[in-house]
Amino acid sequence: MPKEGKVRDVAAFKSPLERLPLGSGLFKIGDNENYIVREADFHEGSFDFMEKLTLEECTKFFKDHLKELAGTYGISVVPAQFVIAPVNTYKKEELFILAEKVTPITEPAQELENQKRDLLGKILNYYEQKFMTREIFMWDIIHLRQYVYGTTSSNPEPQYYLTDLDPYFSRSLSIMEEDSVGKLKDQLLELQEEALSKGDTSYDSLVERVEALMTKLVEAGSREG
Repeated sequence: MPKEGKVRDVAAFKSPLERLPLGSGLFKIGDNENYIVREADFHEGSFDFMEKLTLEECTKFFKDHLKELAGTYGISVVPAQFVIAPVNTYKKEELFILAEKVTPITEPAQELENQKRDLLGKILNYYEQKFMTREIFMWDIIHLRQYVYGTTSSNPEPQYYLTDLDPYFSRSLSIMEEDSVGKLKDQLLELQEEALSKGDTSYDSLVERVEALMTKLVEAGSREG
């Protein structure tokens, strides 16, 4: 796991990395406010196969998967650079992810609602496909709080960006059921209830899909058990 301490001394950066109060593995580079630096941990939230890979192999796997999220599923990922560098204090190489800071913007309420519903549909599609193919998946990308709607310095077009770039992978259907699709279902049911109170049925089809996927996951888990 990333070591504790308020400052990380990494030779690859001109200034020390100063820990942010947002999370234990988040830093800024000196006075630079344009990037948020994440110290990645491939072993904390992933399954055993990561332990058999080098840090370079883990990093390539992660980068390729983020490209798949954006290219195949249309889930925008915050622009980021990946730096493997030794930490001077304990002489061990770590992966640091330099993510561009997303500047939040406010859209008309209905437009923002449409964008949010579209994002949740893309996330659901991701898990539907990963269930069908039984491929490795990122299990912790389902919460709206992990995304920021806004712009970056390299893209002035506003959109929802995945900013929570933790490399948490699994191929376990029970994890998909409990930690991914189950929590996505709870989120969609809450949004559906709020929408229906206003006479809006736009979340109904997403709820039907997520419930169908949950049924398949439960049935698959019973067969595996």
